Amino acid sequence: MLFNHFAQVAYKPNYKRVTLSLLLSISPAICAQQLPCNPSCSNTSGEYINEINRVGVLTVDNVALSGVAPADASGNYTYENTVLSLGRGIIFPGTENSELNATKLTIKSQASLNTHARAITLGSHSNNTMLTSTINDSSIIFKSANGSSGKNTIGILMESDMSGQVYNINFKNTDMHISSSASNNMVGGIWTYSTNGFAETNIALDNSNLTVESALGSAYGIRTENKNNPQNSIITIQDLNPGSINVKGYGAAYGISIDTLGKNTIIENKSDINVQTTAKSGQAYGIFTRTQESIINTQAQNITVKGGILAHGINTQGMGNQTIVNSAAITVESSNQATGILTQSTSNTGNVTVSTVGDITVRGSGNTYGISATSGGNSTIDVASKIDASNATGTGIYSKTTSGDNNIRLHAGANVIGGSNGNSAGISMQSISGNQKLTLEQGSQLSSLGDLALSSENYGGNTEINNSGTIIGYANLTGDNVAFNNQSAGVIDLKDFGQGSKGDITYNVGSSNGTFNNAGLIKFADENFDGTATNAIFNVATFNNSGIINLTGKNPDGKNDLVGDTFTINGNYVSEGGSIYLNTVLDDASSNGGQGTSDLVVVNGDVTTGSGATNLYITPTASTANLGQLTMGDGIKVVDVQGTSSTDAFKLGRPVVAGAYEYTLGQGQNDENWYLSSYYKGNSGGNGIIQYNPAMGAYLANQTAAVQMFQQTLFDRLISSSDGKNNDASKSLFWMRTKMTHGSYDSIHGSLSNRTRSYSLQMGGDLNVWALNNGGYFHLGVMGGYGDFKDTSKSDTTGTKTDGKVKGYSTGIYGTYFANQDTNLGLYVDLWSQMGWYRNEVSGEAQIGTKKYNSTVWSNSVEVGYGLPLAISGEYQWLATPQAQFTYNHYDVDNQHDKNNLYISNNNASGLDTRLGVRFHARGVQKDLIEPFLEVNWLNTTAKNELDFNGKSYKDGFAKDRFEAKVGLQGNINERWSVSAQVGGQWGNNSYNNYQGQLNINYKF
Repeated sequence: MLFNHFAQVAYKPNYKRVTLSLLLSISPAICAQQLPCNPSCSNTSGEYINEINRVGVLTVDNVALSGVAPADASGNYTYENTVLSLGRGIIFPGTENSELNATKLTIKSQASLNTHARAITLGSHSNNTMLTSTINDSSIIFKSANGSSGKNTIGILMESDMSGQVYNINFKNTDMHISSSASNNMVGGIWTYSTNGFAETNIALDNSNLTVESALGSAYGIRTENKNNPQNSIITIQDLNPGSINVKGYGAAYGISIDTLGKNTIIENKSDINVQTTAKSGQAYGIFTRTQESIINTQAQNITVKGGILAHGINTQGMGNQTIVNSAAITVESSNQATGILTQSTSNTGNVTVSTVGDITVRGSGNTYGISATSGGNSTIDVASKIDASNATGTGIYSKTTSGDNNIRLHAGANVIGGSNGNSAGISMQSISGNQKLTLEQGSQLSSLGDLALSSENYGGNTEINNSGTIIGYANLTGDNVAFNNQSAGVIDLKDFGQGSKGDITYNVGSSNGTFNNAGLIKFADENFDGTATNAIFNVATFNNSGIINLTGKNPDGKNDLVGDTFTINGNYVSEGGSIYLNTVLDDASSNGGQGTSDLVVVNGDVTTGSGATNLYITPTASTANLGQLTMGDGIKVVDVQGTSSTDAFKLGRPVVAGAYEYTLGQGQNDENWYLSSYYKGNSGGNGIIQYNPAMGAYLANQTAAVQMFQQTLFDRLISSSDGKNNDASKSLFWMRTKMTHGSYDSIHGSLSNRTRSYSLQMGGDLNVWALNNGGYFHLGVMGGYGDFKDTSKSDTTGTKTDGKVKGYSTGIYGTYFANQDTNLGLYVDLWSQMGWYRNEVSGEAQIGTKKYNSTVWSNSVEVGYGLPLAISGEYQWLATPQAQFTYNHYDVDNQHDKNNLYISNNNASGLDTRLGVRFHARGVQKDLIEPFLEVNWLNTTAKNELDFNGKSYKDGFAKDRFEAKVGLQGNINERWSVSAQVGGQWGNNSYNNYQGQLNINYKF
């Protein structure tokens, strides 16, 4: 079919539907009110090439059209399953809703156009009745190759000259690709424009993708302009399901741009936004708004922006309130300035609010900001993600207010990082007249590579810092009323030793009335390079400490040998309990001008005690040569007080021992400083009493315990009772005894008190009994035993305790000769030899860990006695048995070295033990009776019971000469079983005493 102008075939208004099933060719004639020209039409100047002007309803189904488009001021248009290849595009200027379904629209503009080129035009400059346009399951490709310079290439244009217009456009499952290679050409994907003000504009993207490219001009993904009418318009951009907005421009590029005088702008974006400029001078914005008030809620996965001299992820500007809620991961890169989120409210009443759970990363050689917020009213920033501005001049968060309050909160999971430049901060706050408040929740972190974690300026209000997270670096807080509260969960890491770090860390807390309240942890970080000691300076009026201050950083090799750090308070220190940890070289204090070498707390003010003393925890440095030496003078200075100090302000949190000595804390004789000294001075003046490491007493006690644990006499094994019925030497014997002891003595020149207790169990039995020709008998048997010993060695001056433990096993043989059948009378000789193996431990409140080691004892004994009858009194016969026993013990143990740098060597516990005594015994004459007995002995040992500690010999307080007494009862249960029980004690010099109880059982067969 051929419609042409000469045939006078014109469109009739009553044609409601046109169904075409054949090739349609339109000859050039009239471009209005009829089917227009074919692609060869050239009777116009180019603006209306290949288009159709329509009045009425046009429905095109399943038809391929080439070179035509409907265009008119009114009408409803529906394109379904249609492929259009057009030059000028589609114009929907009517008053009803428009819809494109499954449409593939390809527009290639090769000619230079006199006006702006667009693929789809919605509305007109003179029509204000358009409602909703919908594009479903479609593809729109618009390529402008040679458009005129300065002209625009637009994918979809919504325009109106009328005020009060309401525009809606919905995209579903649609891909749009708009591009231009023309110079100075603005390329837009979706552009809404009004000269008199929209009442409302709504753009909805549902699983749709928009790509916009301008090779030599600027590019906009979505652009809205409403410049000439400042009415209360609403602009809403919303994603129902995620797609993508991809924009690449030369001079400038915008993912979403809204420039309007209206008061309400709402962006609810789920689509990823990728924006890039190719020119070195290019400026790139992910989302840009310049409006009265903005609400931006980004729910995209990613917003990625790469610019030349400037790049912003989100930028909002206006005189009203600006609100940004972000969950997208924002990445911004620029050769100069880069900002993740920038928001500004220029009026005195406008507030800015930023809330982000999406990570923000910015990189640029110029000033960069993760978040930048300025407001004449209030500023509120909430962060629950990572803000990384760790380039040279980066600031993680910058917030400034002129008349309102400035509030920043880092939620759990937040991590804000500033740059390495000296002025680059993790967070920078500024307020002209309002109050400022920064809150770090537990699980949040604030830092910068240059160590300036926090900067705050306040010229009229109050500043409050509440930290329950982690702050790495220092703070510079100016203002008259500043309160820094490091709460119980808060951590302040004074030194990161990173890029741009310096030797001194200065916390400025207020100009005059600053208060620092520490209830958490303040610490020096471990060094990650071989550096020098660090000085932390707190310029504050009052420093209240109820938390922890830890100066004991480690070197890269993990050794705790850094010493010389200082913690200086230029103000007053109030002790509210709390703790301070210091590294100290525990030597003679001759270094450093006679004051020793230690981490040091310096108070350039007064020290007072509030609710309790501050505990000092001293860690001896790993690099100390000859660790543990006697101090000189006042000792090693650990707290330097320039003002006055209360006498109960500091105390040791745990005992301090190194090598052979223990160190205590006290004030100097002529100043207010606090020192560590190896002497207990008391009221004696002079150097006082040397304080020894109580572990020395435990090592010595363990040695003695191993030697004494399984010592025995014949009558510890044998119960010899009654009138000869059950004391027959011809009978074999099984025996068992259990013994418990409890004792005490002084050691190491009387400076240590030892309290001991032990338990042992031994048993054995005869292997054979031989009757000798002279009427005597010889018994041969074996034995074994288990023992457990514990000693508590306590310093008499400090009360510090160390525990020694020994667990042992033994096995041996014995042989006993009786001159006659009655074991109570006549001569006996008892021989035994046994080997003991022992597991030793030393631990305590002053010890680093538990020291474990092994030892052995080989003992050999000869005992001789002679039973003598004394008298018979009533039912009892009294006997006396003089005794002599000689036992040689050989003790063996390797040299030891514990973690407190105590070297133990040259054990001297081997030697001869001698016992001389007499046993008095009453036995039944005619029948079995309960029989009393009494033993008294003199005990002597030639063993010196010495050990060398760090090259010097020290002796145990175990008495060389001791008096022993035992008293007990024994009796027969029947002809085979006998039992005895006894108690006893030993006494000697060095306040030695040892009390014991023993239970014996015999079985004769």
